[in-house]
Amino acid sequence: MKKIIKDLNIEVLDIPFPKESNKQILSYLTGHTSWNFATDLGQDHLIKDNITKPNGNDYGFYRRTFGDVPQNEHDAYLNTMAQTIKHMIDEKSNFNIGIIQRIYWNMYVNSSTMVYHRDKEIGDNCISIVYNLHSNDGGTNFKDYKTITSKESQALIFKSDILHKGVAPKKIPFRFCLNMVCINNNK
Repeated sequence: MKKIIKDLNIEVLDIPFPKESNKQILSYLTGHTSWNFATDLGQDHLIKDNITKPNGNDYGFYRRTFGDVPQNEHDAYLNTMAQTIKHMIDEKSNFNIGIIQRIYWNMYVNSSTMVYHRDKEIGDNCISIVYNLHSNDGGTNFKDYKTITSKESQALIFKSDILHKGVAPKKIPFRFCLNMVCINNNK
């Protein structure tokens, strides 16, 4: 399936990435990786403020494996899987997606409450990809639009300066997805 939300220039693509490979990535993420609290730059105090309050929320969790990270945080397996997924997206997308700048793996739990953000600032000329590793009742919400529910092997492609946020699942304990920021070759 290919769907384009024209008002926001968001592309929704079903990718033929094998479900068994998604399961292997999920197994790896849950058993072989460490997670960090997610927050926008300069907002680290929000993590402490939120998790130390009764009924406090988190902003989700992330694992950065490529981009501006120390060499020991790179992960060859996860980066290879991300690159493979990107190649499949390249074959179907109307966007002219260039090289990957950053790879994040995201995990949301029921208590996660995210805020609207941009993956890159306005004018940075980048493309964001959100790839869902499994189906669940969470998703990605675009400001002034709606939530696109997570569907396994489905990718959302959009300009990185569009305001969006992750949405935590309510019916199952976790939501996992891949987030890549790439150069936009359409200038």
